[in-house]
Amino acid sequence: PAGLLTASRVWYLRNCVDITFDQCYVAHCVNGWVGLDDSDGSQYETNVIRMINCTSIQLAGHAVVNPYVGWSMFACNFELGAGGIPSGITNTASKSITNLCLYACDFADASAAGAWIDIGNVFNFSMIGGAILGLSLGNSIYGIKIGGAYNAGINIQGVHFGALDSGIVISATSNAVLIEGNTTRQVIASLLGE
Repeated sequence: PAGLLTASRVWYLRNCVDITFDQCYVAHCVNGWVGLDDSDGSQYETNVIRMINCTSIQLAGHAVVNPYVGWSMFACNFELGAGGIPSGITNTASKSITNLCLYACDFADASAAGAWIDIGNVFNFSMIGGAILGLSLGNSIYGIKIGGAYNAGINIQGVHFGALDSGIVISATSNAVLIEGNTTRQVIASLLGE
């Protein structure tokens, strides 16, 4: 029916290896790219997934869920979700992430509470260049939230953060963290955490 976001996901990539999405557009569904479902056991994987010049907009959930091993995104555009939520990248509590790399990606125009990138139990996460933006301050919008039990190899460089309550929040023990060369404009707190 018109106005309803009914598809739970556009792509389900369980046991998929070495796949490239080039100039794909995802809109008006719950989730775009799902690496693994929360209920998938440890015998399943998703590995070496590339997204190039892809766009997501008006999702009820997230553009990317559980990018398990070796996901790379190049010049992708993540636009606000349904109701203005930041519908970017997340993983569920039972899934970890290894080698998630973002290059020149933009996350833009969220106006409702949430985090554009909300990940935890991460081993090697890089965001190089690009931007993470809200529309205005005071809406509890966060750029990058890193939680879970433990994280290692966090690298955030050359990213512009704008109109956010916080640019980067690290709420879990994290080692080998490099955050440098980023810019902020209208950000209440640039970096929170340990």
